[in-house]
Amino acid sequence: MRTIPLLLTSALLCGAVLGGGSAQAGVEPCAGIVASEQLPARLSFVAREHGRRVVLDLSDELQALSESAERSSVEAGGTFRVDARIRSSRTVRARLTLAQRGSAAHRAVLVKRTPRTWVRARLASTLHTDDPTVVLRLRAAHPTERRNRFSVGRVRITYTPPPRLAGQLPEPGLGVYNGAPNDDPDQSTLGSFGAYPDAASTYYQVDQRINQAYEQARMARGTSPNITITTQGTQHISGIVTGNAASLAWLDRYVEDLRVLAQSHPDVNVYVTLDHEFRVKVNRGMVTGESASPSVYGQALSIFYDRVHAAAPNLKATYWFVGYDRGFEGTVGDVFAQPGNADPDYILFDPYANHATDTIASITASDISWIKAEPWYLGQPIALGEFGMPVALGDEAMSGFYADLRSQFDASGLAWGVFFNRERDNNHKITVGGYPKAVSSFATSIQG
Repeated sequence: MRTIPLLLTSALLCGAVLGGGSAQAGVEPCAGIVASEQLPARLSFVAREHGRRVVLDLSDELQALSESAERSSVEAGGTFRVDARIRSSRTVRARLTLAQRGSAAHRAVLVKRTPRTWVRARLASTLHTDDPTVVLRLRAAHPTERRNRFSVGRVRITYTPPPRLAGQLPEPGLGVYNGAPNDDPDQSTLGSFGAYPDAASTYYQVDQRINQAYEQARMARGTSPNITITTQGTQHISGIVTGNAASLAWLDRYVEDLRVLAQSHPDVNVYVTLDHEFRVKVNRGMVTGESASPSVYGQALSIFYDRVHAAAPNLKATYWFVGYDRGFEGTVGDVFAQPGNADPDYILFDPYANHATDTIASITASDISWIKAEPWYLGQPIALGEFGMPVALGDEAMSGFYADLRSQFDASGLAWGVFFNRERDNNHKITVGGYPKAVSSFATSIQG
């Protein structure tokens, strides 16, 4: 047996085709798993034994695919198409299989009799795997023990992700934070920009209940709530992990409120987390003691995710971090990858512009690259919990920054983002102070 590793690229966006070609018609964009390139040269060898095999090994880069199949919150699947050209000096019976390593079960089989000239063998198969390695096996069997020359060449593996499942909801696109529910923020967004937001954030305090009336009203308009609640001033984070009765009761009340909200409009996603921007809260002493540990926070999030996943299908658990302490924030994520721990459905972070020439791409590229390289990342959609440009950079600069935001998101591979229209913390509020170009630019984006 001779093993040849395919030349594999890094993960691509779903809908991409590995080794050339175009996306499968009708496939919705989503996070990708693996790509492969065409082998640079064909493999030739002399088969001296009956049933000599060539194994094209896909194991390394398919690790992420198998892990996602084992972890409940990320859907695995998709279609592999294998193109290969095989030639033999004698007529052979070629058997092409896609299988799990160490398993006799074949995921798909193509059996073809080949003449003495090059032929193309094609296999299309849906693959769902729970094994860390997957192999493509090409077995050529000929009827005698006599010497036979056999060649395999022009091998190309194409992976197409699964189509969006029925009932899976569209991404919200462009959102706005314009204040708390008591401020009628979505109505302010409509008045300033001519459209309701696709998503809107609410930051709840530890003793607050979900504002069902307002959040349900925004869902009725098609706006997705993006919700976080803080545990500031408590030890609920560590209490959730240790099984403290009061902390678990608090968590269960929060999840029950979220369930009621989600079920009021099951056709609209609700994005939820605990203690967004956790690193900031720890730095400012808002979360202290054992609760300030990133690994403890990761465990608490995983427990929360389990409850969210059981509560309602349109509740989407988020890991929402700042994006400036990769060691700390990576430690939180590492907990998700541990056996038995639940994973977030979305990854959120909060980039802000620092220069007049900044774009969505320039403020997000390094963080997106880091996220996708992390072992705990399984291809979940990535979104912006907050983003903006300080008004100090001027109306002209902001006008360019807020132009065509939906296309900027698409180009960066972002599912959605929430503009943080607030004066505090460097002042990103464009609706006061006289910034007509910025307002016009954002209005065009949100109406688009």
